[in-house]
Amino acid sequence: ALEEMEPRRSVRSIRLIFADGVMSDRLLDLIGLKRPETIGALDGTDGVIDSFHLLSTVWPLELGQCLFDRLRADLYNLVYSDTREAYEDAYRRIISKIGSDPAMLQYLKDYYDHPERFARYYIKRIPCNLGKSSSQPAEANHSSIIAHLGPGSTQDMVIQINDLLSRQAELDNANTSADAKYKLLSAKLAREAEAQNKSEEAKALRTLSSFGYKDYWK
Repeated sequence: ALEEMEPRRSVRSIRLIFADGVMSDRLLDLIGLKRPETIGALDGTDGVIDSFHLLSTVWPLELGQCLFDRLRADLYNLVYSDTREAYEDAYRRIISKIGSDPAMLQYLKDYYDHPERFARYYIKRIPCNLGKSSSQPAEANHSSIIAHLGPGSTQDMVIQINDLLSRQAELDNANTSADAKYKLLSAKLAREAEAQNKSEEAKALRTLSSFGYKDYWK
């Protein structure tokens, strides 16, 4: 289908495919592609398990909800580890909590032995990864579009484009409104911080965005 839509693009030029747990292991063989033999190689295609579905569906089902809840934080760190060391640490914590269940230990070892299938530290080293470790943002965007346009839309292309532009304008207005509210709130909190002699906190509140303040400063 890709080559039919864009003849100048070869299927063999695909470097990274996100799929669910079933398809990621079989998909490459089905479409005649192969994994690269070494990390970072420019030839071959990596099939990656979508991290959102792995954590929200696959592991809760396969591990059982009770065990998954016990391991949730460590499994999250295993998937979203930024370094091999963090990956190893998360795995050690997981196996220490599982105990002596051989079937479960083997099940998780099968994942551990293949970080190329799901671990962020590995995926971010793949050329042209676009900083993604999951297809969830694309799926969420698709769901949002369906919610806005309605399922199975068969309108003229011009009308659909107009509706999509209207949706984007609504999203921009919502983001602008949220930014304005944050600026007012952060100015108030900055004054309170200054009154408590927390000058660095006040500076962060005045200069950083909501994302920067919550995700980096805090």
